Order: sequence, then structure tokens, then C-alpha cells
Amino acid sequence: MITYIKATVSDAALLTELSRAIYKEHYLHLWHPGGAAWYMDEYAYAGHKIKNDLIDPGIEYLFAVEKDVYLGYMKLVLNATLPGYESIDALEVE
Repeated sequence: MITYIKATVSDAALLTELSRAIYKEHYLHLWHPGGAAWYMDEYAYAGHKIKNDLIDPGIEYLFAVEKDVYLGYMKLVLNATLPGYESIDALEVE
């Protein structure tokens, strides 16, 4: 059975490692050789960015775990705003 565990700041290294591994497995083929490094290392999965997200009370990460194996994660942006629907409470699954 898959369970979900909320990530904390102490999970930043694990989350960074997992997110990069998943990205490489599923999306690396879309890039020119060597082209995705800036995206993974400086933009989306930079260690400092993951830590900042984990500190932000408006962002939550949940790990998907089965039998102590971390299968994936989900990033939730709480209280997200959808242009044109600003009066509706929403969240974004990023």
C-alpha cells in the first residue's frame, strides 16, 4: 500500500536526489545532450530552492512511499491563484 509522508526541511537532500532521478528517467530524452543540467542544477531542483520551498508555509511536498521505498513525490502550492478566478480558493499540484 502506498502511503504519503509530508517532507520536512531535513528531507531536502532526499527530495533533491529523488526529484532529479525521476526527472532524468522521464524527461531527459526531451533535451539536447547536456542541456538539462541548468534546469536540474540551477532552476527546478537546486538544493537551495528545494530548501526554500520546504521552509515556505505555502508549499508542501508529499513523498509517496511503499514498504520504505520512496517512489515519488508531489508538490502542492497552497492558496494558488488561477488568473480570472482570483476569488476561488485553490491549490496547485506542480
